[in-house]
Amino acid sequence: MRKLQKFLLAALFLLAAGLFMKPVETSAATFGENEYRILGNIIGGVESGGQVYGNKNYSAYAGPYENSDKEVTCTLGWPQYYGNEGRNLINRIYQKNPANFKRIDRTGSIQSRLGRDWETDRWNPNEADKNILIQLISTNEGHAAQDEMYSTLMSGMVRDCQNTYTTDIRAIMMYCEIRHLGGLGPVNRIFRRCSGNYSVDNIVASLKQDENDRSNSNQVGDRKFWSRHEKCSAWVKQYVGTSGQQQANITFPTSNRSDAVFMLRFYNPNSGEHFYTSNHTEGSVLVKAGWRYEGVGWTAPLAGDPVYRLYNPNAGDHHYTISASERDNLIGYGWRYEGIGWRTAPHTGIPLYRAYNPNAKAGAHHFTTSQSEIRMLVGVGWRAEGVAWYGV
Repeated sequence: MRKLQKFLLAALFLLAAGLFMKPVETSAATFGENEYRILGNIIGGVESGGQVYGNKNYSAYAGPYENSDKEVTCTLGWPQYYGNEGRNLINRIYQKNPANFKRIDRTGSIQSRLGRDWETDRWNPNEADKNILIQLISTNEGHAAQDEMYSTLMSGMVRDCQNTYTTDIRAIMMYCEIRHLGGLGPVNRIFRRCSGNYSVDNIVASLKQDENDRSNSNQVGDRKFWSRHEKCSAWVKQYVGTSGQQQANITFPTSNRSDAVFMLRFYNPNSGEHFYTSNHTEGSVLVKAGWRYEGVGWTAPLAGDPVYRLYNPNAGDHHYTISASERDNLIGYGWRYEGIGWRTAPHTGIPLYRAYNPNAKAGAHHFTTSQSEIRMLVGVGWRAEGVAWYGV
């Protein structure tokens, strides 16, 4: 019994840390951590990421009527929280760190808005308030609050779709994308028209029927939203197979900046290792070998101090560091130096945080721009090791 208890505890720890391979299931597979990540990459890409899968702009701001002629106040963050959802986001940021909030909001202008209805007030922030809002959502607390709200909102939508319509992974992702854009009423209209056929193509066809209703030019399926839905449906097909597995024929995104590259993030469900590269050929080889593509990890500058890449042939593990002494120390222990992986931006850039799992043989280090991801890992036994390098 004691051995069984120890095994179960170890299994729970590894599952929470992302080191257990989830079983391959049918199209009605459990909507788990990997599916939520794919969904976040899709929604982030179309909402604030410039139509790039996995790209998210945590500092995104849209003023009244910028996104729609029905949106009478501002929209905030990578998932584009509109109106009172934006207010709830700012309130979360305040609750996380009141002192830092007040340091940024020196006059108390934003704090005075936390108890008001932004949509009823039709609040149009002036330039000073806009800049304060952007500063707030760009803080570590702002990043964490955006991710937390996304998780809460999406888990509710997933549950509603499963209970009302279907457990098909692809259909659930389309349901969440449509509902996030238009709300509960519109997504119910679209899914009821599907008459039980919840294939991606049939959902898109149902969306486009909205164009036949000329009484309203702002419905979720109107022509002005077609490019968004077509992008989302293509990504759903590309990143989720009919069995719930990731497809192998993935097209990786390319940065439109001439001075930077996207760093692609991959996960090995067998070893628990995360791997990072800007090389699309290398990425394709990994996906065909069973690694999961998890989207754009960050954007790296083409110029700057080097980030060194090393490989442990005994553990099958990679490590990345800006420290020449750490590099040399690992080489002394038998690691292979694989050259410069990418470059780091100055300290004014976007920080990449580093965490260490003392119990792992492979995948012992993890690197991410998300402090909420770091906190999750620390909560299951990882050690936070500060900032590793910076992106742009």
